[in-house]
Amino acid sequence: MGRIRQILRHTMALIQRRTEDIGARNNPTDWSAKLPNPKTHIRLLTILPGRQTEELRCTCSTISLDSRPRYNALSYVWGNPDEKAQVIVNGVQVTVNRSLAEALSRIRRQQGPVVIWADALCINQSDEDEKKYQIDLMHRIYGECENCFVWMGDIVVKGDSSVAAKQAAAGALNALRIIAEEPHHEELGWPGEGPVARSPAGSGLTAGVALQSMMDCEWWHRIWTVQEVCLPPKATVLWGPLEISFQTIMDAASYMVQPDEHPQHNNIFDLFQDGTAIYPKLHTSPFTIPVLSIAHTRFWDQSRTDSLNRLWRFRDRRSTYPKDKLFGIWALLNKKYLPNITPADYVLDIVVLFSRVTVSLLTSLNNLKPLIGWRGERETAGLPTWVLDLAQPEDSKCTSDFWTHDIAWRQFYAGRGLPRFKPLLNQAENFVLLTLNGIRVDKVATVLMDLRNMRRSLWRHACESALRNHASKDNIMYQYNNLIQGKFGEHHEPITDESWRQGPWWEDRMLSYQVLFITEENRLGLGPPNLKPGNNVWTLSGGNHPFLLHPVRERNRDTNLWEFVGDCFVYGIMYGEASSGGLQLSSVTLC
Repeated sequence: MGRIRQILRHTMALIQRRTEDIGARNNPTDWSAKLPNPKTHIRLLTILPGRQTEELRCTCSTISLDSRPRYNALSYVWGNPDEKAQVIVNGVQVTVNRSLAEALSRIRRQQGPVVIWADALCINQSDEDEKKYQIDLMHRIYGECENCFVWMGDIVVKGDSSVAAKQAAAGALNALRIIAEEPHHEELGWPGEGPVARSPAGSGLTAGVALQSMMDCEWWHRIWTVQEVCLPPKATVLWGPLEISFQTIMDAASYMVQPDEHPQHNNIFDLFQDGTAIYPKLHTSPFTIPVLSIAHTRFWDQSRTDSLNRLWRFRDRRSTYPKDKLFGIWALLNKKYLPNITPADYVLDIVVLFSRVTVSLLTSLNNLKPLIGWRGERETAGLPTWVLDLAQPEDSKCTSDFWTHDIAWRQFYAGRGLPRFKPLLNQAENFVLLTLNGIRVDKVATVLMDLRNMRRSLWRHACESALRNHASKDNIMYQYNNLIQGKFGEHHEPITDESWRQGPWWEDRMLSYQVLFITEENRLGLGPPNLKPGNNVWTLSGGNHPFLLHPVRERNRDTNLWEFVGDCFVYGIMYGEASSGGLQLSSVTLC
């Protein structure tokens, strides 16, 4: 019997080498040679069968997507560029990132080949022309695959990769199957009456801790992985030797935020509190927020979400190259809102690219909505102040927010009564200048208090103390009492978000990261943390919010240029009052 097994193994090895030799002859050794047509053709890897201990061997071929090939796709994170591994492609040894080699090894079968598309090997990374065409094909590459393998890496829980960690990880995935009401592995066992998710090994590594470790994987924080999991008809998460359908993960997250509709899940377990059967849904947010952001994105084609919202949705995800903040989700963007952008723009200078994106958004939306939101610290050097910087500092401590400003945008109309929105764009050296029409309403006199690092219970006392000697204290405190509720006029109701169920929306979402200021005309306002005394308050054509602008001075002289600071909320001018107040209309040029 042992002799027969040995003969079979030898025969299989010969067949594999023969298959590889044929593949190498059918495909040139230089497997990264130019594609016949990079607009329709792709490279596909065939992972040859083999055991875990055997070297990884593949063949590479080119094929037209129009021929409807059957293949899988891979979504993974490139990982540490200094950690390398070797893969044999068409008989040639190729150096790749270790993360890719591990993913291919995990997907490899002992019997039968696996056909897969993997970016690092299937796109010539040194050919910029090829890359821009392949970026434009991403919607087809991932959308037409049979399945996308999502590689989370090996199982490591709190630095532990032992059997106990793997059991805790298995418990975590099993718990998700329970919540999603799908078949699960009863043999794992759950201690106690309720399935509080603990490792069966009793090591103290709970399933909740294991799941948190999975959510800490870099895959959840990279920009390219979003479209890679949203476009395929099916996705399978591989975590070490374990696997689970991505649909199951999304179903579990959806049920977690709907405890009323699924009361049986309330006492399953708290993913991020060890050893408790309490189920406070906010404690599961490190799991539900990233998962549901992807789940919602999968339905973007059926929604009217504009590209501005889509770019903001994943702006905080990381990328090796800043321009990938745009092209990393290119297949998911609504191109109607980016009429002047194409994948060919991948080769553009980053300042030029981001400027074009913002201009496209302004003209397609026909308003100043692309300028709203606290953008946080700026990363891209040389960018005009009004241009949306899609890049963010890698370890940024800033808070950026678009969504609360977007909700407020639908309920205010500060620019009512101004001329029709008609932006004028001019090129000045390396800068794009944006000229708008508007009214200079007021100027910031004093920064009253920073609400970001102050307990809410102290806000009123701090405000009264700051105004102790102010001549208009009573008037400003009256404005404060209204502003704190989201009310900005005598006869207007507070703005609201009907979908917010977790506390006072305006206080929780808008006030908690901004600054209160007083203008020279004793108006109370709310603005971004980077505002300063001397900033001017403008209402602009196409703007539902007022905006803070700062005059540019050179050699102690005013110029005709202004720096953009951010949008703001000022009591008494949020509903078009400025245009009927006898103030002069003028043009303003942003640099």
